[in-house]
Amino acid sequence: MSTDPWVSPAGTAAAPESGPLPPPSTATAPTPTDLSSFAPPTGAPLPPPASSPTGSVPVAYGAPVAYGAPQGYAQVAPLQAAPTTVSPLDTWAKVGAIAAAVAGLAWALGGLLVVQVLTPAGAAAVMILLAIGTLGGIAGYVTLCLWMMRVKKIVEPQGYPAPAGWKIWASWFIPVYWFYGPVKALSDLGFKAGKDRMATFLAMWWGGFLLFSVGNRVSGIEEVGSDVMVFLAPVMALATLVSFAGLWILIVEISRAAAAPAPVAMPAPPAPPTPTA
Repeated sequence: MSTDPWVSPAGTAAAPESGPLPPPSTATAPTPTDLSSFAPPTGAPLPPPASSPTGSVPVAYGAPVAYGAPQGYAQVAPLQAAPTTVSPLDTWAKVGAIAAAVAGLAWALGGLLVVQVLTPAGAAAVMILLAIGTLGGIAGYVTLCLWMMRVKKIVEPQGYPAPAGWKIWASWFIPVYWFYGPVKALSDLGFKAGKDRMATFLAMWWGGFLLFSVGNRVSGIEEVGSDVMVFLAPVMALATLVSFAGLWILIVEISRAAAAPAPVAMPAPPAPPTPTA
């Protein structure tokens, strides 16, 4: 056995010869593609806005990608513990929308009958219609808010706009704010589905609802005669149906977009290493 300290023992790698070491590789890590200029096809989910925390990096259900594979391709980080589907709350929201539409029609008919000379049986019918209207309105409100909360829990971690929970539940009851608070909350939740695409349906839903609300307030004035209600009741009924159609489409389109994966940008391929001299 050699006593030379510079001789490697048997079975081990020899020490490198003296001399300059080769320069380190100048290959750069791949950089993610900015999503701000991403233009999805019509109807596809939009990427998060560039101002959001995850809007300028590749995302998948809100989780930024992490590099580290030998080939330099992106590896998706584990999904967050957030819901990825709106079911069955979207179905319940549709049921609530139907209940709210029935409620609106019941209130319109009840307002027309209440100004007529009623028999005891007619008065009982009015009371039943008003009870149906009240219960249908409550059902529509609760199911819509629950569905909006589920959509919020899905899209918010992905970097999309989402209203605060109290705005979803309480904006309907705050004076003045209720004129625009609920529609603003649903507009934010519809960003992923395409804000411009949802604008028409938002106008149908909220415009019809406001028109019905005004008519309902007018019908409650004692001085309103039957000739006014003959005109007002059909207007309220039509506004109810327009609002229902807009809300139904919003539920379908926003639910579909919320359940779809957020657009993910592919990273740029790694740069080739610079040849050493």
